Amino acid sequence: MNPVVLIADLVRSRDIPERAQFQKRLSATLQALSVQSAESLLSPYTLTLGDEFQAVHADFRRILPDCLRILAELAPVRARFALAAGPLSTEINPVAALEMDGPAFLRARKLLGELKSQPRNVIQVGWKPVTLRLFRHLLDGRSVDEMAARLGVCRRPA
Repeated sequence: MNPVVLIADLVRSRDIPERAQFQKRLSATLQALSVQSAESLLSPYTLTLGDEFQAVHADFRRILPDCLRILAELAPVRARFALAAGPLSTEINPVAALEMDGPAFLRARKLLGELKSQPRNVIQVGWKPVTLRLFRHLLDGRSVDEMAARLGVCRRPA
């Protein structure tokens, strides 16, 4: 199977208040996720520009859970994710998702450009931060009672 390239950027990153603190939070989130998803990653989550990051996965298994975790950690800031499976024309860098190229990177970069030209990210636009956190807790296998306690919401009686 071909590797899967993920390239992402933050929506309206220049408008983020206290951007330096947010950048630290983003960096910590990506580092933690690189450890948690190490078995799936060929090249770890890496900040490439101020508001862009990328990674190379062995396959699609961990990509949706990883994207949901990133969105939950960064909410209310939104992100765009572009994915492309395919060959690379350079060797995989196992230390950082840098200095790599090939058809998969080109397709992911083109898709990200197309997403940026759209007025909004349709899939996630209506989701509240608590919804993203709920997804994260579901992926972690937490019980309904534990999720309610962690999210500070009341569980509706059955």
